[in-house]
Amino acid sequence: MSRLKIDTPNKAQMTVERLYKDLERRIVAFVSRQIFKSQGPPAAAYRAWGE
Repeated sequence: MSRLKIDTPNKAQMTVERLYKDLERRIVAFVSRQIFKSQGPPAAAYRAWGE
């Protein structure tokens, strides 16, 4: 019968995973801002400025 071995990630591995998740979050936010800038503000924003 084989043993089930469950390794818990050490602190360094958990830190690296958190850094990658943060990097991914920042990339998604940056791309979202670029898409919004390229499309311009919504029509409601133009109406608010009296256009």
